[in-house]
Amino acid sequence: MSAPLRSKQGCWTCRLRRKKCDERRDVCLTCESLSITCYGYGAKPDWMDGGEKERNIAIGIKQIVKHTSRKKGRLGTTLARFRKSPGVQENKEDVVLAPKTDNPAPENRTGGAYLEPAGSSTSPASMDTATKSSVSDRNPSSSPPSNPEYNPPMPSDMVVVSRDETVLLMHFLDHVFPLQHPMYKPNIADGGRSWLLSLLLRTKPLYHASLALSAYHRGKVLIQARQPCAHHSLIDQEKHLAASLEELKEAIRNVGQMTMLKACPKDSLGLMASVVQLIYFELFAGNGNAWQFHLRAATITLLESYRPRLFELGLLGSITSDGVSPPWGGTPNEDVAAFKFLCGVVIWLDILDSIKTGKSPSLLTIHSHALSSDSHLKLETIIGSQNWAILQVGHIAALHENKMLSLQSGNLETANGRAEFDKRVDEIRLELECGLTEQGLSCLQVYSESALPDNAAAHVQAIITRLFALAASIYLYLVVQGSHQETGPLADQAMMLLRTQMPRDLMHVIIFPLYIIGHVVSPDDQSFFRCVFSSPPVLEPSLEHRSKILPLLEEIWQTRDAAMDGGGWQRSLKRLSESNILLL
Repeated sequence: MSAPLRSKQGCWTCRLRRKKCDERRDVCLTCESLSITCYGYGAKPDWMDGGEKERNIAIGIKQIVKHTSRKKGRLGTTLARFRKSPGVQENKEDVVLAPKTDNPAPENRTGGAYLEPAGSSTSPASMDTATKSSVSDRNPSSSPPSNPEYNPPMPSDMVVVSRDETVLLMHFLDHVFPLQHPMYKPNIADGGRSWLLSLLLRTKPLYHASLALSAYHRGKVLIQARQPCAHHSLIDQEKHLAASLEELKEAIRNVGQMTMLKACPKDSLGLMASVVQLIYFELFAGNGNAWQFHLRAATITLLESYRPRLFELGLLGSITSDGVSPPWGGTPNEDVAAFKFLCGVVIWLDILDSIKTGKSPSLLTIHSHALSSDSHLKLETIIGSQNWAILQVGHIAALHENKMLSLQSGNLETANGRAEFDKRVDEIRLELECGLTEQGLSCLQVYSESALPDNAAAHVQAIITRLFALAASIYLYLVVQGSHQETGPLADQAMMLLRTQMPRDLMHVIIFPLYIIGHVVSPDDQSFFRCVFSSPPVLEPSLEHRSKILPLLEEIWQTRDAAMDGGGWQRSLKRLSESNILLL
């Protein structure tokens, strides 16, 4: 039997493509499945004249079809099944955010497809709903420009987010990201957080990882408020987490190797951000040690690609004399802002992991450059503390591992081994003492100047840096001496700073200093830490890992008071490691 003839009553898009149309109203199934605009069944559009305008439209549709065919994969099937499952309703109303691109997506240099927003119907690049929402409002007779090189923007070229995901996306930007990084407030000249929104809307794994974390946090808030829609947030959380992991695997498969930063620059930053979000999700949700696998991937990637990426982004030079990075063509560079932020976050997460495990930081070899005084990376804008204090925390973590290895080999018992170890201890202690002295002068200078907003922010950063430095000094004593003995003066300085100058609404910024200082405080000051760790902003229902810190301190205080050695650092370190948390 011969194939049925194509209907002459098909939509204008299928007629233009000379394809069979199923004639479904208002949008035919053929156009919907290919994520292209269905031009409907009304009067013949003005652009369909057999000339230049018609050819431009045909070329644009052909390019979209070619790209869409690459994006059909397992994720779409999985999410389609999920939407059809009992109790899950698909929201037909979508929000058009912004034009996606005027050109077809380029190929990356390793052969994988250039990353676009998620291809499912519940993602930024869901073309199906873009078509549905646009056809009814479209004037079929409207004519595109006559420029032969013009690739007409189609309604299906818009970034579309469903109503449910709009709620999660804004919840992430308004509440979750500030909760993760309360000190990160980039200035207007650098484009603010525009790089974050840009990465979210063009990177599938990051988009879904962020929405999973957003759904998790929103669900916790709703449960606490006894709202009935908390169950729906749990469903969203699982859906987006599964989608993120699937898209991340697919993206890495396209790149062809685990070294994510060797992909196209825009792709690589999105992949790195995706992994960072997965670390936070697993950590905040208290899902055991799952975050460690993601952190290992992030540190390996950054270690191998740090300097090549600096070269590509033009960051190998020094910053200007006024401390401001040089401009890139007079406009904010999103890739530079994203790289500096992600680099700082991964370095700090790696240092916190090294403290917990008693090992050297995996990224120790890049600390001398990334955390130098003239580095483009300024950790005070990300975690609140200046680079010099964090640099010494990393050195102390490395010193701890060196001490344990020397004890095992017997090298620390030799004269040369002990001399080398003591030399390293003195170098770190001198750096911390000099830094604290300069920091004290800086605090006085800022405090004496007029109370401008910039000075107020600098004063808070100076206080936080000082607390980190005092905690680092105590950490050094714990590593060298093995107990809290001889840390009394440092603990007294830190307690005075905590009680008199540290803003109460920023206590969640200094979790690492709070834990280290709390480890050595006197019984009279323990009530302060019980109050801090059992109330907001440190105690946050969605941050499961923080609820484990106060019980650890209580155990430390109890065993320290009962032990003859004054409380062993190794014992508390073992308990911290067993808890599978990071001090943030």
